[in-house]
Amino acid sequence: MTYREASLVARERAQRMRDDPATGQPRWTRHGSLVMDWVEVFAPVVFESRVSDWPSTGTLLLDDLPFSVRDPQTGRDRTACYIFCALGYDDGRPKM
Repeated sequence: MTYREASLVARERAQRMRDDPATGQPRWTRHGSLVMDWVEVFAPVVFESRVSDWPSTGTLLLDDLPFSVRDPQTGRDRTACYIFCALGYDDGRPKM
């Protein structure tokens, strides 16, 4: 998916649209800056290698946490994205 497509989907799901200055009507925008900003902020964390070598024995925990937003039209919460995490233990100490 391109940045433009991903930004449009994110704005649609969050119901975050700008109003057209001429008509006052909500308008969809496909500007990719939303996802560009997310990549700039989160890519280093996602791609940074904090552990050079996973232990061959021990425990590896994987989990996700849904991030919800409230739909202003219905008042219901819905999942906007998931935050994933991996945690391992090396010499009895947790490593993210």
